[in-house]
Amino acid sequence: FIAFFILASWSFNQFSGFAVKEVDNLLLEKYKLELRSATEIAVTLISNINQNQSLSDEQKLKLARNMVRPLRFGQDNKGYFFVYEKKTGQNMIHGDKTELEGKNLWNLKQEGSDQLIIQELDKVAEQNKLFLKYNWTEPNSDKVSQKLGTAMTVPNTNFWVGTGEYLNDIQKDKDRINAEIANVKTKLQLVTIPIIIVLTLITIV
Repeated sequence: FIAFFILASWSFNQFSGFAVKEVDNLLLEKYKLELRSATEIAVTLISNINQNQSLSDEQKLKLARNMVRPLRFGQDNKGYFFVYEKKTGQNMIHGDKTELEGKNLWNLKQEGSDQLIIQELDKVAEQNKLFLKYNWTEPNSDKVSQKLGTAMTVPNTNFWVGTGEYLNDIQKDKDRINAEIANVKTKLQLVTIPIIIVLTLITIV
């Protein structure tokens, strides 16, 4: 009986560990896919505006700002977009803080960090890598959290588009699903262990 019990407990723990690891991987990939899709939508929108030859550059920028600023996605529609000029760090569009538009943020850092965020995102766009992790202050808070950001070049323009998701948003989903896995594990144990006991007793008899 003891051997059966140990084997069952080991099996449950192995299942739980495997499930948690797979959930972590799948959730991160889900968020990456969401970020990629959202960024591509904004890039396509700006690219289509740029192809309109009947508009001046000033009109194109005005239209792009009007179209991109209100775009939202993700949990509670918190995700927004920003657009920068390549190699200069000049912000062209900002969906969260329009007062930053027209300003040069090439040397932008999070307080207490040496990471040059815009310069690194610029390089990500140039190298077609898409993703970059960096620390940033959460909205309506003084809390600094890690963010998974994106940067993608707009074809035939001198701009790139970026957005991002806080990784603690991903962690909230992980915690919720991991709690459900733990609950399933407990229920399986409650059902399976009595069965093992009965089978063991039958074998002894």
